[in-house]
Amino acid sequence: ARKLASALKNGQLKGIYVPTRSKQLDRSVVRERYSIARSLRRIKAQIKSHLAFFNIEVSEEKLDQHWSRRYISWLESVQCDTRDDRLGLMIDRLHSMRKLKLKANQVLRKMSKSDEYSNLYNTLNSVPGIGVVTGMLLIGEIIDMNRFPNDDCLCSYVGFIPTTNSSGEKEKKGNLTQRCNKRLRSALIESSWSAIRHDQELLLKYETYRERMNGKRAIVKIARILLRRIRHVWLNEVSYQKAEI
Repeated sequence: ARKLASALKNGQLKGIYVPTRSKQLDRSVVRERYSIARSLRRIKAQIKSHLAFFNIEVSEEKLDQHWSRRYISWLESVQCDTRDDRLGLMIDRLHSMRKLKLKANQVLRKMSKSDEYSNLYNTLNSVPGIGVVTGMLLIGEIIDMNRFPNDDCLCSYVGFIPTTNSSGEKEKKGNLTQRCNKRLRSALIESSWSAIRHDQELLLKYETYRERMNGKRAIVKIARILLRRIRHVWLNEVSYQKAEI
């Protein structure tokens, strides 16, 4: 305790970033929407597992609907025909989570249009692959981009750095580190798949990476590039400009 007090007095310790109460409240809304979406994916997986367990086949035509109203109506008809009470309860939970997700999306849209966030959100929205959910997630989690002095610090915070195992002069790099902001990392990787469809330069880089690695590792590299560009437009308050190929 004396050493900590002495280091603090001498200015040798650097405190962590603590956002204001209002920023924490806004961030909690963004995180709650993330939790709702995760719960919705979980109940969908449980319904799929339940159907497979009782050998209820789902046609390819219905699978392509991506849980549309028509597909959910089909699930309800299956529940009525089989008198499967558990499936009925899961469908009720599915409806509840879909309503919560819709309400959360409406809250995020309202936040994005507020005087506090509208300018920054519009700047981020110009980046390919960044919509309301990912844009407000970036704003809610990062809050102040100036607290990251360079791109490497930001990539480290998000989790786009590999694990390292050093022994003497040898250093071996492994998979992505587990120390990360899981919400941001997963969202940016998902956004990168959309970005390569709208930005020809990113698509060209992705195809170049694919020549020497698999698609998952290649898209992570694209996500790092996308994150650096997000930092640039954020700090300079300029819209994203696509390169001409």
